[in-house]
Amino acid sequence: MPMKKYIFIVLLVGVAFGQLDSSYVLINEFLAGSETCCGTEIFDGNAEDFVELYNNGADTVNISGWGFSDTDGIITTIAPDTSIAPGDFLVLWYTGDNNGFPEVNEKLSKNGETIYIADADGSPVVSYDFGSQTDDLSYGRNPDGSAIWEYFPNPNPGQSNVIENTSLSIDGKIVPEAFVLHQNYPNPFNPVTSLRYNLPNDGLVNITIYDMRGRLIKTLLNSSQTAGYKTSQWNATNDRNEPVSAGLYLYAIQTGEFRQTRKMVLLK
Repeated sequence: MPMKKYIFIVLLVGVAFGQLDSSYVLINEFLAGSETCCGTEIFDGNAEDFVELYNNGADTVNISGWGFSDTDGIITTIAPDTSIAPGDFLVLWYTGDNNGFPEVNEKLSKNGETIYIADADGSPVVSYDFGSQTDDLSYGRNPDGSAIWEYFPNPNPGQSNVIENTSLSIDGKIVPEAFVLHQNYPNPFNPVTSLRYNLPNDGLVNITIYDMRGRLIKTLLNSSQTAGYKTSQWNATNDRNEPVSAGLYLYAIQTGEFRQTRKMVLLK
């Protein structure tokens, strides 16, 4: 079964207990920097960070023996006999306490770090690097399990992002104040990287990839978008879906009169 690749996430091939493909368990939404948002009804009024797992496959996955950690990769919490049915969610509460699963004895840093998950044999299942976050704004896939990530003003751990959540928009009064094209992450990368950008207004957005000779490699996006915090992904292929060679590339965004360009490095 081919490995799936998603924004900001590396899923390594691994078969849980020799039967089920664990790569279908994805991080679907997370919050690092909870001040007033989540967990208050569960943890005696305390707001807690969370990581929401989602089974994007067609079979139930049992995560018994899976270990959870952060940037240092040292396992501090191990899951008991726990199954995630197809299309279901499991919320991990990163409280930094050892009170029992699904609490995880780690805290998430809103300055950015790694969410690390290993299977019962100690093999990595998820190694997810994220950058700096904003208090009480979660970051997740929309729709569930997709490759499109957005910020959410109304985090809802354990529920569908499609039904309950809406991305940041003018109607929600939470939109960027200016156009910004962020540095891609990770950088250098191989083979997938994410390009984040802020759109204060609705409009036609064009994102293109060039080599250092100025030759057009890929038209990543050319469509209308609503205002908000956006992410697009490049998988190091050209417009013919052929892999490109390692090296230095330029990515540019244009919308209206705004245009900005940055550099990125592809490793092989």
